[in-house]
Amino acid sequence: MWALRERLGLTQEEFARRYRFPLSSVQEWEQGFKRPAPGTMTPLLAISRKPKALAGALS
Repeated sequence: MWALRERLGLTQEEFARRYRFPLSSVQEWEQGFKRPAPGTMTPLLAISRKPKALAGALS
């Protein structure tokens, strides 16, 4: 998660806001406290492949 967010040049807050994840979830994923739920993996994979397209679709 951290590597993806860093590759996109986003802070945790920006990533959470842009892709509509709770900030606390992004923080917990990056700190290793929790893993993304199975239903969250599909959007994360889409973000990793086409971040601009998905961000545009969510705005």
